[in-house]
Amino acid sequence: MKLIIAQQCQLYLYILQRVFYFLFHIMKETTSVIIWLLLVLFLRQNTCDDVFAATSDLENLLLLEMDIVRDLKEMRPQLNGSFSAIDRYLEEYTKAKEYLDSSSMSYETFIGHPVNAFHLIRRMVISYREIKKALLNATAKGNLSRIIEKTKLVTLDDTALPTTTDLSGAANSIAVLQSAYRLNVSEFVRGNIQVIGKELNHVGQPLNARDCLFIGKHAFNKGLYDRAVEWLKACLQVATEEDELTAKRKEIEPFLATAIRVHDEVLQKKGPLGKGWRTNTEPFNKKKYKAKNVKSSPKTREEIEDLIPTNATVLSEQDELEIFHRLCRGEQIRTDMQLKDLHCKLFKPHPYYFLQPIKLEEISKSPIITAMKDFMTDQEISALKTAAKKLQRSQHTSRFGGYQASDKRTSKQAWVTHRNNPIIKRFTDKIGWAVKLNPYPENFGSEYFQVANYGIGGRYIPHTDYGNTSPLMPEKDLPFHSGERIATFMAYLEDVPEGGATAFTLAGVSVWPEKGSAVFWFNLKTSGEGDYRTRHGGCPVLKGSKWICNKWFHERQQLFHRPCSIHKEDIFGIS
Repeated sequence: MKLIIAQQCQLYLYILQRVFYFLFHIMKETTSVIIWLLLVLFLRQNTCDDVFAATSDLENLLLLEMDIVRDLKEMRPQLNGSFSAIDRYLEEYTKAKEYLDSSSMSYETFIGHPVNAFHLIRRMVISYREIKKALLNATAKGNLSRIIEKTKLVTLDDTALPTTTDLSGAANSIAVLQSAYRLNVSEFVRGNIQVIGKELNHVGQPLNARDCLFIGKHAFNKGLYDRAVEWLKACLQVATEEDELTAKRKEIEPFLATAIRVHDEVLQKKGPLGKGWRTNTEPFNKKKYKAKNVKSSPKTREEIEDLIPTNATVLSEQDELEIFHRLCRGEQIRTDMQLKDLHCKLFKPHPYYFLQPIKLEEISKSPIITAMKDFMTDQEISALKTAAKKLQRSQHTSRFGGYQASDKRTSKQAWVTHRNNPIIKRFTDKIGWAVKLNPYPENFGSEYFQVANYGIGGRYIPHTDYGNTSPLMPEKDLPFHSGERIATFMAYLEDVPEGGATAFTLAGVSVWPEKGSAVFWFNLKTSGEGDYRTRHGGCPVLKGSKWICNKWFHERQQLFHRPCSIHKEDIFGIS
């Protein structure tokens, strides 16, 4: 029944659109053209939040913008008088489109650059709304209001327009990227992603002074005072280079002065790193603020190396974040002695794998973490991504109970069942045979597949998988008596050019996304107690699109597959 209604709505919508086109061709008056154009704009609109959190949404947004621009270009000659908002928007879009065409990038690759994605969201949040405002002011609002009331609930597709929340989210993500990867801000404002100390340079569109000011303010509001000063200094430089076209120096300088003052005050009173703030180790104003007043400093590499071998179960949030970012940058934290006993092997855990063994790589022995190379086929990847059409904002457990969305986890997800899909059903079997666990019955022995896509700077801060039930589960929650998440199987559905690693902060290791490969670990000890050493997080995606799928196994159905041990501290292994 729902399908029939949806098909009828699509038919009515198509007829309505054709009528609008017909009216345009028979009405040449400027007011009539404006009314038609406004109808097109409202027909394109839909409401959805957090477009910045998934590259799949951003790619759809790019395609939507192309449709809007086509309509605007067709209508612009019919509009008498000055419509500077439309002209500015078309000029800015043309520059972006010329860059896209000249680079021969795919849409996904283009939007995978954080600066290009930021520009897209800004155009659709600010410039696009300026156009609608200008059109509304140009004709009789009384006549328009009646028409809009009848059409604003009609949409052409499920693609959403971003909101100011998306623009702020994109700015926050860029500030986090710069902080996590220590990006060269002078290069970044020119569209170049260059990690300090690395020969890495991905070219994108430049940022203007207004963009830099916007990002600098968001860095300041997040407590990234050292990065805020960098952004505001870069903002002054860009403003000078563009002859103060988008922002005046007199507007920027007070913000920079405030950022420097707050930076030095926080450094002197609290130290350079803490929950909710970060500064340099030296003040900018050394005459007024003295370095000797610094109370603490970030952990050195030597201190972190001493910390990791203890498999500490308690780390301060600041120390763990420092380790997390070092792992995300690819720094080696574990000692050579810890790494020397790790091996690769061909693994045959089940007759299914006798002719084509699993390429198994040991990532860590304490806790046991393994990677399975080339585990998925392109057909399996395509089936999962196709089934995960309706992505929703990922959530995490709240300290107040329940679930919430925040910048601790910036991605979108969907839950995928293997029912009525033989490819996904066989993939479920493959996983169960590989790790010697029982995935059945579905949503009891194991959860539905969680397919997630990460957007601009998409990340998930360190956490454990046990102790969590899954929000947004379809149909019903997991039965309580299914037990804890005994193990995690995570597969990567795409290569990620830069960033996006899975970092295990207490194990001191990282796993880098490779299309078709997977990583596996046990969350529980044989006693059923959670293994805190499995704390891990998703590193911010610096460039590209990150797609993963998770399959979580639950303990009750594993009674005869992974029996308990008589020793409390024993751990499960791959054998």
